[in-house]
Order: sequence, then C-alpha cells, then structure tokens
Amino acid sequence: ISLIKSFLDEAADMGAKEIYYAGGGEPFMHPNIMEVLEYTKKKGLTCYVNTNFTLIDREKVKRLVDLGLDHMTVSVWAGTAQTYRETHPNKSEETFLRIKDTLRYLNSLKTSIRKPYIKVYHVISSINYKEILEMVDFALDTDSESLEFTVIDTIPGATDKLLLNKIEAEETVRKCDILKSKMNKGE
Repeated sequence: ISLIKSFLDEAADMGAKEIYYAGGGEPFMHPNIMEVLEYTKKKGLTCYVNTNFTLIDREKVKRLVDLGLDHMTVSVWAGTAQTYRETHPNKSEETFLRIKDTLRYLNSLKTSIRKPYIKVYHVISSINYKEILEMVDFALDTDSESLEFTVIDTIPGATDKLLLNKIEAEETVRKCDILKSKMNKGE
C-alpha cells in the first residue's frame, strides 16, 4: 500500500487530476482497495473504477458513497440472470441478482450530488446480443446514470465464435433502432 500511496503522491504533485483503476483484473480483489480509493480521494483526485461489481457488498457501498468516489463503470454483459451465467461461466444467476440489488442499493444512497456516477457497461457478443433491450432495463431498474455498449474484441482463432454474424448484427441494429425511436419519443 505504501508504494501505491507514493505513486498517488507523485501523480498529484505532478498535476494529475484523475486516476483510473481498470484493466489487468478486478480492482476490488486488492486487499486494500478501499484504503487506496480513500487515499486517492484525500489527494483531491477524481477517481474512476472499472469493476465487475461481484466483490462489492452493502458495507463497501456505504464506504464508496461516503468517501465520494466519483465514477464507476460496472461491467455486466447481460440483461438477465441466465445470460449473465452464460457470459460468466464461473458465476451464477444469483451473482447477477446480487449485483443488481447491490447496485440499486448504491444508487439509493446517493445524495443530490449523485456520486458515484454509475455507467453500466455491456460487451455485445453472439451470446448476449438478443438482450439489448433488457440491458437497458437493467440500467433503468438500478437507477444508473449511463449505459454503454461495445462489440466484443476477439482473439483470432480462439474466440471468433463470439463475433456477431450478419443476421445477429442486423437484429442488434434493429433493436438499437427501437431504442433510438423510444428515446426520441421520450419513453
């Protein structure tokens, strides 16, 4: 933890304004992540965390809100518990339901400042493309501020089967058009 604090001290001294905790694994696996996030905020840095939200419980939620964490990107990849299990073979449908419940709880604790700002993130693949509308519902049901979709980036020769074929891509575009129409109507 002292190495991380030293890095944050140097970054702040050099004029850094924002810190992103993302990539290379789940940030909440670090045994001292809450201390790291608290120190980041004490240094006056805007703090972003990308997480799968599986290791966050109500106690951590309270601490995140209390310390004023700025932004969280919550990677879900599914609109239903069954598809969550399919896109996360080492997780269960119960995990999805717990994520949804905990995310609702987090958003219910926010003050008028609305921190942390929650972006629900979905990587679209041949497994979950049919759930675009359910993914939107997930973000709405949890009272999250933002929603982002991206198409899966595969490893050639290894995960190509996750790419959308022409029919799947056309269906995805149709569902996006439905969303666009609903948004234009204010639904």
